[in-house]
Amino acid sequence: MSGDADGTHAAPAGWRTIRRALLGTLSATAMLPVCLVVAIIVAALYVYGWRSEDPDALSPAVTFVGVLEAEGAASCRAFSSDDLTAHGDTLRLRFSLSASDLRACEETFRSYDAARGWPTPLTANERRFDGFRLEAEGVPPILELRVTRLHGNASAATTRYRVDARGRPFKIRTQQASNGYGVFIVVFGGGGGVVLWIIWLTRFLIGRRRRHRASFGAET
Repeated sequence: MSGDADGTHAAPAGWRTIRRALLGTLSATAMLPVCLVVAIIVAALYVYGWRSEDPDALSPAVTFVGVLEAEGAASCRAFSSDDLTAHGDTLRLRFSLSASDLRACEETFRSYDAARGWPTPLTANERRFDGFRLEAEGVPPILELRVTRLHGNASAATTRYRVDARGRPFKIRTQQASNGYGVFIVVFGGGGGVVLWIIWLTRFLIGRRRRHRASFGAET
C-alpha cells in the first residue's frame, strides 16, 4: 500500500509508457523508407515488366517479323499490329523463319534507314521508325524472337513471341521503355509508398491502442 502511495510503482509504469512511445516512433520512422522502396520497386516492375498480349486483340505496341512474298520476290521486314489489321488479309506473309530467312532478316534490320523505310512499304505514306532491333533464340524454325522498334533515343517498344507449327505467333508479350518513365516511377511509386505507410501506421496505432487497453485491464 505504502509503495503505491509514495509512487514507487508509478516510475516504472511511466518509463514503460515512454519506452513504448519511443519504440513506436522508431518503428514508424523506419517503416517509411521501407514502404517507399517497396512501392517504387512495384511501380518499376509494372512499368518495365512484360505484358501478355491477347492474340485476338493486339495492342499498338506489338511488332512481328515476317517474310513478305510479292512479285516473285521475298523480303523480310517488321509488321506492327496496325499493319496486320489493315493489310493482313491481302498479304502473302509468313512468320515462320528458316535459317536463311533469319540471316536475311538480321541483315535487313541492321541496314534499316529511317529516311528510306523498308524496301517493301505497304503504303506510300507508311509510318517510319528510327530503327529496329532483332534478336533470336533457338534453332529455326523453333525460335523465340524479340523485335524492338525505336522511337528516337527516348523510347522503345519490344515484342517477344514464339511461332507455332502453323506459322502463327503465340506467347506474345510486350515491354515498353521511355525516359519519362523514370519520373512516373518516382512520383507514383513515392506517392504509393506514402499511402502504404499511412495504412501501416493506422493499423499499427490501432493495434497498439488495443494492446494498451488489454494490459490496462489486466493490471486493474
